[in-house]
This record gives sequence, C-alpha cells and structure tokens, in this order.
Amino acid sequence: MLPLSTRQPRAAAEFRPRQPGVHLLVGDGRHGRRARPVAEAWVALALASGHVVHWIDGACRLDPARISPWLAQLGVGPRALASLRVARGFTAHQFGAMVSRLPDELRESGSRLVVVDAPMAMFDDEELRAREGRDMVRHLCADLQRAVGINGCTVVVIHGRHGKGVHAWQTQRLMHASRSRLEVVTGTDGGLQLRRGDGPWRPLRPLRATSGSRHRQPTLAKWSTKGLQPPPERREQ
Repeated sequence: MLPLSTRQPRAAAEFRPRQPGVHLLVGDGRHGRRARPVAEAWVALALASGHVVHWIDGACRLDPARISPWLAQLGVGPRALASLRVARGFTAHQFGAMVSRLPDELRESGSRLVVVDAPMAMFDDEELRAREGRDMVRHLCADLQRAVGINGCTVVVIHGRHGKGVHAWQTQRLMHASRSRLEVVTGTDGGLQLRRGDGPWRPLRPLRATSGSRHRQPTLAKWSTKGLQPPPERREQ
C-alpha cells in the first residue's frame, strides 16, 4: 500500500471531471467498490445544484441514503434525491439495453452527469458466451461515448483494478473509450487516496463521526458548488 501523501488533504470535488467525456474511476474491491464513495460525492454536488443525475447500477449496490449526509452538509434536504434517476440491470443484455437507451434518456432529462457503476459485473455470468460478451462490451463502450454528445454530458464509469484474462481486456476497452482515469485506493488509516492519471496520490479526510454515518467517506465541509453549470431549461411539452 502506498504511504499517505505529505500534502494537505484535497477534497474530491477538485478531482471531478470538468469536461464532457467518459471518465474512468478505478478502485479497490469488487468491481471498484472503494471508488464508489467518490462518485457519490460528485452526485451530491450535482444534485445540490439542481441537476438531474442518472445512475446505472451494474452491481445492485447503490444506497441513496449514503448521499443524504453530503446533501445535509451542502444545506440541501433529502428531496434533492428525487432528481437521482436509478436504473438496474440484472443481466448483461438488460444492462446493455439500458446503456443503449441512455442518449434518449438524457435528451428527456437534460442531465449532464451519468454514473455507470460496475458495468463489467454483468459479464461475469458463466452462461454468457465469450464472443458474445466481447461484442456486447464493445457496443457498451460505443454507446457510452455516444451519450457524451448529448448535453455535453460527463459519464463516470466505476471499475475494478486490473485483473487477468478477460478482466484485463475489459479494462483496456474502458480505458480506450475514456478521456481520463482517476484511481482510488484505501490508505493504511482507512481513508481514501486519489490520483488523476499518473499524478501524485492525495488523501481525503473521512466523513466526521458526528454525521451518524457508519461509512467512511470524504467530507464536503469545505466543498464549493462553484463551477457547476446550471441545468438546462426544460422545454414545455
């Protein structure tokens, strides 16, 4: 495990993607589980600014209650979660269909932020033929890139670290489709460390214990919502 950086802790807000594109968020744990809190923090910032956010849940592990403490720190009530649109697929074919429909969903909602959590989890099914799985992964990556053109959208893909064989190939496909890569690891103190590309590792403080949350997450106490673009005006039907 890499040692903690001697630099001052940086808020995850400084790492959030600033430009449209597919951005790969790589973390430890099964299918990048340790990276998920960072994506949830970005979602909280977007919801607090009035944005609609789409979350496609490939691992069936999203719990909106984890986002509530961050919203409270930003002075926003839990009603903001009404703008979080969650879709879950239970098979590779269902998941692929959800991603293929994403451009139409984005046109309707005006959203500029999409989180695709553990897309490769659906392709662990042993009954899925290898060739069919590879073709579906290629189509999935192409559909994610196609979604970027809608509303100048940012697509964050949560994925696990490099493995062997098929997992390594899946990672290569996602990296090829992505504009940037952000890595998340767990430090020796249990806190999170982040780095963009091959840059230096920077630690994040865990959420304060007074929040009542059992999950160790980056704090939003000093975060700013500046720089987020206002949501587009919706046209009357």
